[in-house]
Amino acid sequence: MSNKTIVAGIIILTALTTTGISVMGLLQSSERLGSSGIITRATPSPPPSSPPSPPPPEPDVEIDVYEDSSCSTVLTSVDWGEIEAGDSTTASLYVKNNGDSSVVLGLSSESWSPGTAEYYMSLYWDYDGSSISPGNGVGIILTLDVDVDCPELSSFSFDIVITGS
Repeated sequence: MSNKTIVAGIIILTALTTTGISVMGLLQSSERLGSSGIITRATPSPPPSSPPSPPPPEPDVEIDVYEDSSCSTVLTSVDWGEIEAGDSTTASLYVKNNGDSSVVLGLSSESWSPGTAEYYMSLYWDYDGSSISPGNGVGIILTLDVDVDCPELSSFSFDIVITGS
């Protein structure tokens, strides 16, 4: 490059800068990389020989609670009657497996009224945890223990939940 070109470039740059126009340079960098690969065609999959068989149906789990050993009268509630603080009372019932697979029972309680009653009462049973075959029933004795410190309650209620699984 000649000195005249450099001087002319500086003069033009100076002239453009002094007139309020600035010139910016463009920076660029590039690299070249090699690239290679293979193109193939997918092998067509064979058509399915037959659709997959559906999964077996879920077992039907159904238990019912009865008040009699012949399992003919459905039990819908237990009346504990009047209990003195510090005492316990029992109720007999029968649970029948009306499903198509064996079940094991679980016991819980909920929806206590008044809400503080559950802190003074304990519900348990004599069920031993054995599996109950379809069509069979088992006799169970529920026991409700009332703590000696239970305040006097004009009434109480709660739901007894018996589950089969």
